[in-house]
Amino acid sequence: MANTAHTSIRSANGDGRAIGRAEFVVIMAALMSLNALGIDTMLPALDEIAADFSITDPNRRQLVVGAFLIANGVGSILPGAFADRFGRRPVLFVCLALYVVFSLTCAIATSFDLLLFSRVLQGLATACLLYTSDAADE
Repeated sequence: MANTAHTSIRSANGDGRAIGRAEFVVIMAALMSLNALGIDTMLPALDEIAADFSITDPNRRQLVVGAFLIANGVGSILPGAFADRFGRRPVLFVCLALYVVFSLTCAIATSFDLLLFSRVLQGLATACLLYTSDAADE
């Protein structure tokens, strides 16, 4: 049985620094956990979000999570086409940057509609992160 602790992973073209299997697993786990983080960080804050934006209907405040999940599901069809055209690594970095930008936009949203719009875009970016990072080890 081969020892995989010393196995290194290089980029597709062979350039760049090789990373070990353990580093690779940690990076992939961190990228894939951003999906759960995008949902779980909002759940305890739903009451405060409703209060800040004067949302009286309890079902309307749940759109913050629902919009993210729907966009994440719809967004799962996008990353494959982009990765085939531009490569997995550039798509992964762009989606990670978009995730950060839309997370910051959610944090400074001044209206509930802007928050929902940012959550939809964040869900799309997270879908790309999830599926691009999943395919990165193939």
